[in-house]
Amino acid sequence: MLSRIIRRSLLNRPKPVALMLVSIILGSAVATAFLGIQREISGKMALELRRYGANILLEPVAGDGAYMADQELAKIKTIFWKHNIVGFAPYLFGVVELAADGNKERGVLAGTWFERSLEVEGEDSTVQGVKVIAPWWSVAGGWPAAEDEAVIGAALARRLGLTAGGTVRVMYHGRELPLRIVGVVTTGG
Repeated sequence: MLSRIIRRSLLNRPKPVALMLVSIILGSAVATAFLGIQREISGKMALELRRYGANILLEPVAGDGAYMADQELAKIKTIFWKHNIVGFAPYLFGVVELAADGNKERGVLAGTWFERSLEVEGEDSTVQGVKVIAPWWSVAGGWPAAEDEAVIGAALARRLGLTAGGTVRVMYHGRELPLRIVGVVTTGG
């Protein structure tokens, strides 16, 4: 019965039926194209926003001098937006005296992760750090691999006369720590 109705409709009114079929096909093609574009735009927007830096900033509850423990940092990947967090890197800042080749200067020393494997409960291991969140950084030399290695900003390296392979002495509260410079960084900032 249904096949007879469809056959009669096609034979008696072929133009409206053909127009209806073309409309359905075009509508399906447009819907499919929009879904593909929507997915592509979402991915490109996420990459573009990464270029502008952090869009979530976490700070410890207590005031000056407080910090978050390493164990607490894994909890960042357990929040509601965990699938939107592409990467993160903790920072610990301190104002220090820097000395190299007879030059001295005050500066900010920043401790961070460059590339660190992180275990998150219920998920695969992820790699977090500056190399993940700031892929646009240009490093002449290499990235630090040991605790006594560091990278230095290009402007500060020029003022102190340092290059990759050099050593800078860091003085903080009466203590001195020599750091081997393994890379000179240009961040674009």
